[in-house]
Amino acid sequence: MLVDKPLILEPSQNYTFSKYFELSYPTSYILSDLGCKHEKYYLQLPKYEGNIDFLDNLYNLLRNSLLYTSLVNEMARREVLISPILLQIVQATKTPIEIEFPIEVNQYLKGSFDYYLHKETSLIVIEAKNTDIVRGFTQLSVELIALDYWLGSRNSSSLFYGAVTTGEDWKFGIYSRQERKILEDINIYHAPDGLEDLVRVLVGVLTL
Repeated sequence: MLVDKPLILEPSQNYTFSKYFELSYPTSYILSDLGCKHEKYYLQLPKYEGNIDFLDNLYNLLRNSLLYTSLVNEMARREVLISPILLQIVQATKTPIEIEFPIEVNQYLKGSFDYYLHKETSLIVIEAKNTDIVRGFTQLSVELIALDYWLGSRNSSSLFYGAVTTGEDWKFGIYSRQERKILEDINIYHAPDGLEDLVRVLVGVLTL
């Protein structure tokens, strides 16, 4: 799991998921220590093409909420922007959702997922951040790697999907289990403006 001679991670230390957010090294360096590769792409994410009947109401809810709420911390962003979107998604796709879901693999891979949406054939891990989506993506990547070890053969999916978000900005990533590679999408999705594209991706992943 950890390479023989890590450049960054200390074998004598314990690392929670949130601790990776504090590291200032590039994502590729950190993942290399975990025996994984990291590449950036303009990903062609799955998008649901059917009718989504809750889009207008959700858009209006988010827009109106922003008029009366200060997004000064992560909790505010989760309550006002992220949770309303995800709760609509799980209802529409009949997908179970876990919030603050804890897992522990070893000293390098342990902590809690902010949101974990999972079905037999698909799943999404969502990491919420107040700021710094770049370091947030590093944390998300480590969470996807940990999930691979934790689920093992209990899940047959070859790809795990994840997103890091401030509530307004969303960046997606894919973990290829066979290649042990994180693919980081260069595109950024936005909410509430751009909500339809974001929702179609989330529903698309969960209806694969």
